[in-house]
Amino acid sequence: FPYQEDWQDPRQGRFFWRQQKEEEEKKDAQPKTRFVLEASFTQLGDLQLDGLVTYPEVWLKLRTHQALDTETTAALKLLTTNTLSSLGLTGGLQTETTARFPLDPLSDILKEDPTTLNLQT
Repeated sequence: FPYQEDWQDPRQGRFFWRQQKEEEEKKDAQPKTRFVLEASFTQLGDLQLDGLVTYPEVWLKLRTHQALDTETTAALKLLTTNTLSSLGLTGGLQTETTARFPLDPLSDILKEDPTTLNLQT
């Protein structure tokens, strides 16, 4: 997805999601949706938002390469909790600082089907 941090520099973000596979879904009463959003910002750097939705629960993990300060982390957690609550949902936000993001959805997709992006020669 395209986005702009400022009016001069358009950027490309990535958003992936998948629903729980049918055989897994039979074990659980509620279907699960997993999503990953990736973007890069000038001051914050690269980030990855990993989400798991099992209605009415929404669990988020914000991964960054640069540590967030305590005040920013607390504000993001409070904003997430208040937003979810106002929508009648539960869940929360965790933050993680990591040198490398553990999830790489695009690589996973291409491993399953290299023709997905017509990259096969």
